[in-house]
Amino acid sequence: MKDPKLIVSEGYDQVAERYLEWRAQPGAHVLDIGCGAGIPVTLALSKSFDVTGVDISARQIGLAATNAPLASFIHGDVTTLDFAPASFDAAVASYSLFHVPRAEHHTLFRSIAGWLRRGGVLLANFGVGDKEVDYDEDWLGAPQFWSSFDADGERAAMTAAGFSLVFDSIETIIEDGRPHPFLLVLARKP
Repeated sequence: MKDPKLIVSEGYDQVAERYLEWRAQPGAHVLDIGCGAGIPVTLALSKSFDVTGVDISARQIGLAATNAPLASFIHGDVTTLDFAPASFDAAVASYSLFHVPRAEHHTLFRSIAGWLRRGGVLLANFGVGDKEVDYDEDWLGAPQFWSSFDADGERAAMTAAGFSLVFDSIETIIEDGRPHPFLLVLARKP
């Protein structure tokens, strides 16, 4: 039997230019919901995919345009945007959907499902606190708002919108020295 590493080495030597051309083709269309300043998610995705970032903060969109120049950006409220049906292959929402009032989650998830092509995926994380919190006090120097159902409520809202859950897990990060649990979900539009 030939050495597997030699097979790989020689194979890629033989197809190097063809492989480069194949990988350089335009990638999937990805919607980054709540893209913030474009780092790290939008920047990383835009190296391989056609990315549209959306954020409610004009200042964040300005930073994202500088930080991820290959992506395109929309300053707006994702709950009021109207993309054409089947516009995207995937959507990501990293640390953003918990800023959307939970009363709007069902409608937003239905919109996202409509914007995705058949087989499209949504990768998102959610709070798990089943509450709305309006911080009038200082959070990084400004007031802020968080909202989420508990994990079962977010799962139910996603399946009601037509998604099938491929993966979901409650993960905990340490932020400011305290544990913060999040629901991490990968969902697919059938």
